[in-house]
Amino acid sequence: MRGQLRAQEREIRMLRRAGMSTASAELLLSVLVASPDYLGRHGMPGSITDLDGHRGIFYTNRGVGDWRFSGSNGATIVRGRTALLVNNGDMMRDAALAGLGIALLPIFIAGAEIRTGRLQVVDVGMQLQEEFIYVAHPEGRRPSAKLRAFADCLRDAFGDPAYWER
Repeated sequence: MRGQLRAQEREIRMLRRAGMSTASAELLLSVLVASPDYLGRHGMPGSITDLDGHRGIFYTNRGVGDWRFSGSNGATIVRGRTALLVNNGDMMRDAALAGLGIALLPIFIAGAEIRTGRLQVVDVGMQLQEEFIYVAHPEGRRPSAKLRAFADCLRDAFGDPAYWER
């Protein structure tokens, strides 16, 4: 829990430096996934060092250091070989389904495919660095009633725990 709060505080500080404030934040659960076909051809990585030799499907808005893990000595960033760079989670999921490589995806994008077995979770024995979903607004202004209502609506729609984590 303390690590989660530190990560969230860092992200809120970044938003404030960009002139933004947050109305709410939710933990985003993500997993490394690959298709059974890809894993059959390239093997299941058993550790983060094994990821170095694997092909990665990366989200362009995060940069190449897409696979970030938390440990007792801080963050560890693993850079796999780039197979594909895209800026859309659904495209990343489809590329993973097509066997192009390993992707780091939120459960709300990959969950259905994991449940059907079309994607497999790649467990390398370390916890992925936590990420959050924020509703942000310009700093110096109170969130409008519409923004607060929108944040409440999202919270209600996501549920507790979020529907993609059930």
